[in-house]
Amino acid sequence: MVNAFTVAAAAAAAGAALAPRTGGRSLLAGPVSLGLMAGVRARRLRGRDEATGTAAERFACASVELLFDLGGFVAALELRRPSMLFTGLKPADAD
Repeated sequence: MVNAFTVAAAAAAAGAALAPRTGGRSLLAGPVSLGLMAGVRARRLRGRDEATGTAAERFACASVELLFDLGGFVAALELRRPSMLFTGLKPADAD
């Protein structure tokens, strides 16, 4: 799965480029896309069991998962490894 912050950064860049035409409304593209990614992850956490916690609890868990994506995004920038922008971090013992 693609890194959520890569998607948000691309949406923010497109929004910034279109800002003069849209009167600044396109600047919301980055935060909105990140919110949508969190919502999709929260929905996936629900799975098939309808009784797995409240919606707020699932959204909080999805938000914590997004922090790992943020770490992968920052690491990719710091290590200058653009492939990590799309794959994220892999666990050290995954090899």
